Amino acid sequence: LVKGTISTFLTVYLTESGNTLWFAGGALSIFQLAGAGGTFFSGTISDKIGRRKTLIIAALLNPILLFLFIISSGILSFAILLLLGFFLFAFTPVLLALINETNSELPTFINGIFMTINFLTSAITISLIGISADYLSLHTTYFISALLGFGSIPFVLKIKS
Repeated sequence: LVKGTISTFLTVYLTESGNTLWFAGGALSIFQLAGAGGTFFSGTISDKIGRRKTLIIAALLNPILLFLFIISSGILSFAILLLLGFFLFAFTPVLLALINETNSELPTFINGIFMTINFLTSAITISLIGISADYLSLHTTYFISALLGFGSIPFVLKIKS
């Protein structure tokens, strides 16, 4: 939810907040670059500290970082976007590693099911975020997304070490 909110609507949010399109584009570039780093390094991090711990850290930090981003401005928002991008994009590779570690005779099929669910939920979520932004405002929608982001924590805590 948080990832879809930021990835899809970041430039609109920033320009509606009074920033220039150059600022918004730069912010999106920084966010995506940090996301590439999170995607790249999260597997190594989860190998060292564990998949569950990595997911717990990301699940706790992502909503907090989104709240901080909402109240920040200027260069501080870039710093928060660096962290947010890193931790938001860290989730999927770790989940894929967990899926690939399952004891199954059909690991490729399970991976495909995960990717299908991930794609469908992302598409539906982004549409709902757009509707919410149209009716409530993007600022309010970002706030709600941050609150709902805490909903992932109980599910992450159920993952066995």
